[in-house]
Amino acid sequence: KNIDDAVFAINQKFEIVYLNKAARELSKLTNSAIGHYLFDFISFKDKDGRILDPYALPLEQTLVSKQQSLVENIQIAPKGKSYRRIDLKILPAFSSDEVLGLLLVVHEREAKEAEVQKRSDATTLSLSKFLYFLNKQKQAIFSVAQNKQAAAASQTLLRQNEELKNLAED
Repeated sequence: KNIDDAVFAINQKFEIVYLNKAARELSKLTNSAIGHYLFDFISFKDKDGRILDPYALPLEQTLVSKQQSLVENIQIAPKGKSYRRIDLKILPAFSSDEVLGLLLVVHEREAKEAEVQKRSDATTLSLSKFLYFLNKQKQAIFSVAQNKQAAAASQTLLRQNEELKNLAED
């Protein structure tokens, strides 16, 4: 319930066993799709727009190896609908002695890219504020440097400020 990513649970025949809310929204499927072949409802493309057949995805390999797989920067769409850019994590679901199926975790790239941009914007803003206050401090130091006793301390502070500025700009 608390997972934002779409999760499709499929058995070894790639029939749908479970869809979380995000998977139902992404695929436009209802629980009536349970028990049906996933690829009758969903299609995948690579990043260049070429159709990916089920065998082009590492589904069988994940079942056999019992190791998760990650397919980055592909596209997914309900049949006949527009495609969305995603990363696909394929996890084996198994009991103590047998593989039961797979969990397909679909993470939309637009959300990921928006988060990266948001962090980048925040970093740029923080750095701009830092440089602004550094400059204000430099101006304050110049005004203090008017008497001879404070001049030496002011020069030290100015050198330190210049080093901080250079570090921030790097």
